[in-house]
Amino acid sequence: MRGIFSGKIKIYSLFILSLMTMQTLFWFVLFIFFVNLLENTNISDILHSFYLSFKFNLRLSFLALLPIVLLSIFPKNIFNTIPLRKTATFYTFFIFFTSFVIYLVDIAYYLYLGNRIDASIFRFLDDFFISFEFIIQSYPIIWITILVTIFFYGFYLLSKKIFSNENLVLIHRGKVYKIITSFLIFIIILVAIHGKLSQYPLRWSEAYFSIDKDIATLSLNPILNLFDTFKYRKSNFTPIKNIDKKRQLLKKNIAKSVIYPNSNKPNIIIIMMESLSINRLGFMGNKLNPTPNIDKIIKNGYLWSEFFVPSRSTAQSVFT
Repeated sequence: MRGIFSGKIKIYSLFILSLMTMQTLFWFVLFIFFVNLLENTNISDILHSFYLSFKFNLRLSFLALLPIVLLSIFPKNIFNTIPLRKTATFYTFFIFFTSFVIYLVDIAYYLYLGNRIDASIFRFLDDFFISFEFIIQSYPIIWITILVTIFFYGFYLLSKKIFSNENLVLIHRGKVYKIITSFLIFIIILVAIHGKLSQYPLRWSEAYFSIDKDIATLSLNPILNLFDTFKYRKSNFTPIKNIDKKRQLLKKNIAKSVIYPNSNKPNIIIIMMESLSINRLGFMGNKLNPTPNIDKIIKNGYLWSEFFVPSRSTAQSVFT
């Protein structure tokens, strides 16, 4: 592709293609290795989820492209000004690498909470050292660091390649060609950001078209979701006034409502064992017999074998 506008089209295309490829690969990684869909989820829902995800990803890609467009339309631009070319190269590297890191955090966030990343993640900064210790203990930091380093260098090379001299051709075309090309680029960017060919734009709520929560998980774009929820990052919780007085009143009312046989109050002790999966119990068929004391409690007590929690992650299930 030759000509100043053909050069622009080539750079725009390489930028969009690179960012879309990365986001699409992350979609397949999440779909194949991490998301647990319902057994009755049909293929049409999965395809529609991919279609919505593609449109959200396309919106993000073209939003990220806008600064590159601005740096290429003025008389002094990335084609004839080296500092602007270096600025565009650094910006491209920053977008690629930052998006990659956010997607990695998104997968880690999903593994822990069962949801895509949103602005609530910033609450972990309130206790930074505790959160950092949790990350070190929960995730393979060494392997993640090696992976991030490899992609850091890869995105650096890719950014330089996009803005290499072979893509910055300065052969001018006529005014008609410039007008038509500029108009088409403007329409494509506008439609991609709008997300639809209708009056109303693509909304995140459209991702929740299925009863399967994980279908929405696949549809959403984590970076857009992070920014869309940013204004709701702060909790609206307000402490209850006179909490001690209300607690004593609650205890008093509960005590009155319970009738104990033979006036003997039961001694109930609740023991919560974090991260104790059912398959680790000898009573539930573990041949290694690793929990003899817990098995004894179960045999001499009551077992609710159909007691379920809403999520496999601790944070979502422990308080239910």
